[in-house]
Amino acid sequence: TLNVGYSNTLHKDSARGTATVQKLTNSDSELVPAITSLYGRIVNKTLAVRRLSITCNNIIPEKNVKEQVNFFDSIETERKRAIRETVLDIKKKFGKNSILKGTNLEEAATGRDRNRQIGGHKRGEE
Repeated sequence: TLNVGYSNTLHKDSARGTATVQKLTNSDSELVPAITSLYGRIVNKTLAVRRLSITCNNIIPEKNVKEQVNFFDSIETERKRAIRETVLDIKKKFGKNSILKGTNLEEAATGRDRNRQIGGHKRGEE
């Protein structure tokens, strides 16, 4: 579910919508395109966006999933899971800034600074 809010001064209702993926997944390569497509359909592109929230519904713990997957999906899923777990292990051991996307290295990027903050807030630093 996607909810996009505009500036309060515009007195416009939020844009809301829901996207459904065709199979059970925890893969961002399947979820992101669904949300991106939904965003393109529901957002008024002439208005400035001020708030954006994404909610996932019908979440099932992975251990409870009893769905037969085809062999090739299973291999790709396991590969992605192994990469995700490796990245998380590295970040736990060496810190959140140990692995970054290239865009976080650009001059105007905020990712590295936000990783040093607590809940997105500065820790009394200037």
